[in-house]
Amino acid sequence: MPVGAQKRPPVPPVGTTSAMTTLLLHSPLGAAGGGEVGVVGDLVIVLVSASVVALLTRRMGLAMIPAFLLTGMVLGPNTLGLVPAPDQLAPIAHLAIVVLLFGIGLELHLSSLRGRLLQLVGGAGLACGLCVLGLWALAMAFGLDPYRGLAVSMALSLSSTAVVLKLLTLRRELSRPSGRLAVAVLVVQDLAVVAMLACLPLLARAAGLTLSDGAAFDGVGDMLLRLGAIGVLIVASRLAMPWLLHESSRSGAGELLLIVGMAYALGAAWITHLLGFSLEMGAFLAGFMLSGTRFRYELMGQIVPIRDLFLAVFFTVLGMQLAPQVVAESWSVVLLATVVVLLAKSLFVGLSCWLVGAHASVAVVVGFTLAQAGEFSLVLLGEATAIGLLDARLNALIMSVVVLTLFVTPLLSSLGRRLAPLLSSAAVVPWSDRVGLGQRYGEADEEAGPPVNDVIIAGFGPVGRRVALDLEAAAISYAVVDMNSDTIRALNETGVPAFVGDAATETTLLRAGLEQARALVIAIPDDEAARRVIATARRHRSDILIAARTMAARSVGPLQEAGAEVVVSDELAAADQMALEVSSALQTTAQG
Repeated sequence: MPVGAQKRPPVPPVGTTSAMTTLLLHSPLGAAGGGEVGVVGDLVIVLVSASVVALLTRRMGLAMIPAFLLTGMVLGPNTLGLVPAPDQLAPIAHLAIVVLLFGIGLELHLSSLRGRLLQLVGGAGLACGLCVLGLWALAMAFGLDPYRGLAVSMALSLSSTAVVLKLLTLRRELSRPSGRLAVAVLVVQDLAVVAMLACLPLLARAAGLTLSDGAAFDGVGDMLLRLGAIGVLIVASRLAMPWLLHESSRSGAGELLLIVGMAYALGAAWITHLLGFSLEMGAFLAGFMLSGTRFRYELMGQIVPIRDLFLAVFFTVLGMQLAPQVVAESWSVVLLATVVVLLAKSLFVGLSCWLVGAHASVAVVVGFTLAQAGEFSLVLLGEATAIGLLDARLNALIMSVVVLTLFVTPLLSSLGRRLAPLLSSAAVVPWSDRVGLGQRYGEADEEAGPPVNDVIIAGFGPVGRRVALDLEAAAISYAVVDMNSDTIRALNETGVPAFVGDAATETTLLRAGLEQARALVIAIPDDEAARRVIATARRHRSDILIAARTMAARSVGPLQEAGAEVVVSDELAAADQMALEVSSALQTTAQG
């Protein structure tokens, strides 16, 4: 698919456009018509369609992201035309990707690479570099010039963080050697996006394109100056945000932590936009910076539902850019390119993992799991198209390759797991024992997972403290979940496993060890909050013993119906205690 080096008219500065705002560049919002009612109607169509697709893909065990993209293609103006003016949804979709990348940044903290950090990051960097170089050569073999070929290779070298992390979580493989290596590669790839976004306008200039003033960095000095400003933002965030989140947590209002976190994400995105980078880059960096705080899991628990909603909107609207007629005209090229990308990335990633000491059985699993392109691929393609580096036809073809690779990810990952036992006797590099990555796939992992305790106590007020004392007296281990960061810090200093966050969010409960615990004690003096905690726990564990406290006797029945086996009423407990004390006093008087 040869591509000519066509000149493009001036476009807005890089950093002000993305895959979504590309729509706005070619189709002004005012031309769409429909007003607010049209936007609401289009949004209803998108959400209803996404809901149906999500249900179907979950039943069939398929990845949701490519399904959302295909749904957008069907709804968009290039097919059925149910959403004839997708540019109306561009602002919503743009906000969606900011939230999406903020959530991805929160999930990617270097602590997830626990142990052997140098080897893991080294292997990840090697995998990223080999993918870019190898795909660059293949792109030029397909007829692209070196500049456009490099842009395409950078985009396709990235894997899907959202899809892979969800897949590894469902298969409980995050703590295995294959999971740690996959996460390491994803972290390095996502961090490399910063450099890739900065390189795109430089590639456009090298390709002979004329960009508007400020569309690219004015030399290396200007780029370093702007990167230095990003560094100042990072340092300021490291100093200020932990204190601000701590004060928000102390207020006791769970929503305040979310508001502060989102304000920081949007603020960081706006600052990076002013510095000439993209909004997406700022949102990702904001999440990555907050992932190092102890409020990471609480923020993740509150962000995940919002992120999943916006994820459906973003990828559905993005899919409206797919042009079926273009793909139909070049279907053989799309299929061939898809196969080449999958094979090349599997080989390069797997080889990199093996070279840093991973067993061949682990390397093949990681290679097949990360063979797809990802959400950042779509972001880079949108930016490259917006500045004229790629034309609309090439963008449509590459997007189709991305969609196909995402569709086959679960199948490829399963294939890697099936091939792993066949390589159990394969040779390892001589230094594998020294770096400690030579375990075969499926062998017991030595890394510790979530804490294993008998009981989780949700809420550490007077009732929660008394329960903890009684459990200690009975030699029963426990973990604590509470909204007060000062309480959690004090417990951690004494060696008690304690986690700040809302016990009604699944990330907080799972972090506290819900999957291993035998009982959950809800000592929160709020019946509605207790019901939410019970519902969250029951979604993951139907066999765990749940005990809850309530202020009023009338609430005992409703909490039992919600799923608590043991419910203690403060009123009834006070009455029982008073009766016991009075009876004891009367008996003592009678005997005297």
